[in-house]
Amino acid sequence: GKIDRKQLPDPEMHADDLLWPESEEEKAVAAVWTKVLKTDVPVNRTIMELGGSSITVVQIRSELQSIGKDVSVAILLGSTIRSLVSQGAGADALPKLTFSSSGSVEGEFPLSLNQLQMYVLWQMDPSSSAYNSCVEELVIPAEDYRYSRLCGTWLELISRHSILRTRYVAVDDDRLVVQRIDSAASFKNVMEVTRLSDAKGALDIALRDWCKKCLETPFDLHEAACRLCILEEGECVRVFIVLHHIATDGFSRAVLRRDFYDLYHGNDLGVAAQYVDYAVW
Repeated sequence: GKIDRKQLPDPEMHADDLLWPESEEEKAVAAVWTKVLKTDVPVNRTIMELGGSSITVVQIRSELQSIGKDVSVAILLGSTIRSLVSQGAGADALPKLTFSSSGSVEGEFPLSLNQLQMYVLWQMDPSSSAYNSCVEELVIPAEDYRYSRLCGTWLELISRHSILRTRYVAVDDDRLVVQRIDSAASFKNVMEVTRLSDAKGALDIALRDWCKKCLETPFDLHEAACRLCILEEGECVRVFIVLHHIATDGFSRAVLRRDFYDLYHGNDLGVAAQYVDYAVW
């Protein structure tokens, strides 16, 4: 079951117990924590005590690396800013993670442990849509909508993010599962376009049925783990990017939403890290 947060007591954090950054190094590390956690941070509280999560821990680690401090996730989880600074950067024993050039990744690669777990769960019930998720509804005003531009945006998006053109297949007589990343040009077209009539009284029902179909149609992970659903209405166009959980999480959905709008409006984007880099690492 889920935690009933309303029943939890208010967190106890007394102002007179809090210690604030003093040295320049503490201030530099605190600035990173503040940027990610979006709150002022004392130097004697851990990330979790400040309301962080496993995702924010990884974000903070990445930001620390950008200022020359390589600290393992395990150390970050239980450390305060003061303990980190006093002990020095805890170098991670793992090799350095390197990133592929955006859009250049193709071929077969091993699965990460999380991907393998999701694949096993999917195999147990391929007809289930329990692990389907969706990027928050994208709305394009009718006057700004061009179907050709939308097609180009989708092609650029799957070129940029290799996870969107990844299939999960069994090889070696079904004894091994790999992620197979297709080229953007050869990837199966997973765009579904629907046009709703303006019939009064039926539009709401049609919209509800369309949303239900988009979100609840199960995936065949051997073929694709995402699809783009487009609904053309009179005043606007609604776009859903639907993904299986093997290909996304809450943080990455926000990245896809941002990149979709930027690409649609012609904004330049930097190099994107690829999930396969982590899986290989």
